[in-house]
Amino acid sequence: MLLLATMAHAQLADSIASRLALQRYMFPQEKIHVMTDKPRYMAGDTIWLRAWTVDASTHQPVEASRFVYVELKNPLDTVTTRIKLRGDKGAFSGYLPLSPEMAEGSYQLSAYTLFMQSLGEAYFYKQMVEVVSPLATRYTIAHRAEWEGDVLLLTLNLVGRPGGEQVKFQQMGYALASKDKWYSRSGGDGTVRLRVKGHDLESPAILVAFDNYKKYIALPRRGDDLDITFYPEGGYLVPGVECATTFKAVASDGSCAVVNGRIVDADGNEVAAVNTEHNGMGLVRFTPRLGVSYMAEVRDAMGREKRAALPAVRDNATVLHVERSAHSTIVQAVGAPADKAVIVVQERGQLLAVGQGMVVLDNASMPTGVVQALLLDERWQRLSERMFFNIGDEPGRVVVTTDRPTYDSRELVQVRVAASGFGVPQGDYAVSVTDNRSVTVDSVSAMRVNLLLQSELQGRIHNPAYYFETDSTGLRAHHLDLLMRTQGWRRYDVPAVMRGRLAEPAFPLEQAQVVSGRVVSLWRKRPLENAAVNLLAPKIGVAEAASTDADGRFEITLKDYPDSVKCVLQAFNVKGKREMNLEIDKEEFPYVVMTQPAVSANAKPAQAGGETDWLLNELQRVNTIDGMRHIVLAEVEVAARKKRLPEDMFEAMAKVSLSSDEMQARHIASFRQFISRVPGLQDRYGIIVSMRTRDFRYPQGMPVGWMVDGVQFAQDESTERIPRHATTGGSNEPSYGLFGITTIEPVLAQIENSIPFETVKRIDYLQPSQSMTWGFPGGMIVIETKDGGMGWSVVSTNSYLQRITMLGYQSPVAFYAPRYEPGGNGGLEPGNDLRNTLYWNPRVNWGSDGMSAFDFYTNDQPSTSYTITIEGITSGGELYHATHTISKK
Repeated sequence: MLLLATMAHAQLADSIASRLALQRYMFPQEKIHVMTDKPRYMAGDTIWLRAWTVDASTHQPVEASRFVYVELKNPLDTVTTRIKLRGDKGAFSGYLPLSPEMAEGSYQLSAYTLFMQSLGEAYFYKQMVEVVSPLATRYTIAHRAEWEGDVLLLTLNLVGRPGGEQVKFQQMGYALASKDKWYSRSGGDGTVRLRVKGHDLESPAILVAFDNYKKYIALPRRGDDLDITFYPEGGYLVPGVECATTFKAVASDGSCAVVNGRIVDADGNEVAAVNTEHNGMGLVRFTPRLGVSYMAEVRDAMGREKRAALPAVRDNATVLHVERSAHSTIVQAVGAPADKAVIVVQERGQLLAVGQGMVVLDNASMPTGVVQALLLDERWQRLSERMFFNIGDEPGRVVVTTDRPTYDSRELVQVRVAASGFGVPQGDYAVSVTDNRSVTVDSVSAMRVNLLLQSELQGRIHNPAYYFETDSTGLRAHHLDLLMRTQGWRRYDVPAVMRGRLAEPAFPLEQAQVVSGRVVSLWRKRPLENAAVNLLAPKIGVAEAASTDADGRFEITLKDYPDSVKCVLQAFNVKGKREMNLEIDKEEFPYVVMTQPAVSANAKPAQAGGETDWLLNELQRVNTIDGMRHIVLAEVEVAARKKRLPEDMFEAMAKVSLSSDEMQARHIASFRQFISRVPGLQDRYGIIVSMRTRDFRYPQGMPVGWMVDGVQFAQDESTERIPRHATTGGSNEPSYGLFGITTIEPVLAQIENSIPFETVKRIDYLQPSQSMTWGFPGGMIVIETKDGGMGWSVVSTNSYLQRITMLGYQSPVAFYAPRYEPGGNGGLEPGNDLRNTLYWNPRVNWGSDGMSAFDFYTNDQPSTSYTITIEGITSGGELYHATHTISKK
């Protein structure tokens, strides 16, 4: 019987593990982590960043999605910048330039793949980035908020630094998210009073500008109410068992509340004391009795009182209790008997243990992260749930060393990085070197905080790095357990998986840029099936085509599409006629919720000099060399003629392109002479054909299309209509002429009669492969006149063509770091190198021996120190983080 029970237990564990594995296979989930070169920027700086996409279960780097989107959103909930990064062997790196006129405030940086929308935007990566205005070195905007009924009275003062005296201004303006309008006022003595009411109170912040100094100021929320929620361990209060019940208290404005009070029974007898321990959370223990209701009576620091009922005591409930020690974790079912209930313990979708009644786990054998313990009945329905965080052993270590501990100005720092103890050390890492005088560096790994904690819990976690700080007292571990009890699991619905209800992604993996749309008939607006849609991107030499389905829809895939590239699309029906009703789908991006309230910029100085010293250092840095954008170069001699860039897409893609000056130098004085200089073109009785493109319909060559100043028109549709012995265009069928009327005159003759050759600015010839987008398989001649029309009516846009510019991937740009040769100044006068990010490399590869190296030069900032920060993930999913500090004389 014991053997049969053991076999049944093993079979059950295998069944659960296989179902979880099937769910991970059916719906693989992605996580993203982003590392920036520093957490705080001056307007005009550049945010340098590296993104990792990993499998949510194993944290192994994945390349399933080819693109990562990064957005920067201001406190008024508006996207200011969006970039698209293309993966390079799993590495996504890029940059976000900040405008020098950017308003001061806390911005949200978010990152996601389109595939991650299948889980919802709550899974996107989010972090706050602080931007400080250069004018903050001279001014600041002080504010005071008071409530007058339902009206917020906001008093704003422009004061100077460092004395804090009031400063007069010439112009003041402000804007709110609830109103798409800018309000302005004339000059004043430095004080402005505003009344904010109605829908304006829904705005998270107000943008205030005194002259050129702009700053976001958070609007306070009414915090009159208090809310407290109790979370019994395992989900229910059970009679006769000491229950550990966690609570969380928050004010109506979302802030954590500090409360104290008591829990009383129906007769008013106190059974437990209530006291907040951390971030509005606390823990009470008492043994509930069946049939007795319990009430909490609490008061916060502002004197607000609240009464809240605890969940009812259930005699038929079976719940999980967890007891943790330094080496083991015991998960036990208590309460009403549940003989067929099964305890399932899993972490990130991978099974850790299965048992009945009680499960004992070895902490060292479990990975670091959020662990979910479930109690399921025989129908795989959830009876109870308990979460806890396991801190496992570090898989390995990364050691950073430099050739010496102290350096002088503009000296070379040679860095060696060694990795040991990792199962799979291959991979790469990102490194940032920052000046501690200007940049505050967190000693806690942001990657571990995000991938192991923030990405696994619901809602926003206040200061998640706190839970990873070193603490010998165990207090942080206790606070982390409170967090586990109050914020639920989000990623894997294990009970549903056990019942065979597997989740499937709603969005596909993005492997390439897709242009989609619809073609409909002109008059009836009915979908056109089997219509041909041609796309041309001349700048990158891409030409693609697709056919429409029964609904008139089409999709064109572009494997390579960098940012700012323009595309031209044209549609043709089954008869080969051009169609005007080509509708292109608008690019859509997910809305990313602001997870943190908008707050005014509140810098955290790295050293004891404080905020004023930091601002003065930044002012010196920005004013000296304008943020490193102006570099003094030695005199150079240009020995070659600068290559002229094409004026437009036609010149860029033309096989032959001649300007008026070039044609004059080559003694080309007519359109026929230009045609004679183009290989493969021939004049067939006034109709120009390409001898290199023939078929049964065009045995003498396909006709060449024409475009004059944006107006597109064709020649006779078939050379079979041309009399073989005619000397002029003698076709009985009319052709489409220059002015939109029918004519039997050949197109070349029309052009010669309408456009004097001396008025031509440039003539381009596009080969057949390039002109297919405009419906001309024989090629196309494009004429641009000097004044764009020579007095006759020209339509500047072509209704048959659709021009679009989509968000392509960002082209890589290298981080600038000066190289100081012996005896040289590197283009900077002594004392002017005040960089606060000295080195940034988003990808440093490990050697086969687990070693790597890089170097950089110190700046001119006196008496400071530098922090080298490294973060990365091995190919086996092991996270690593290291910092090293060196001194600067």
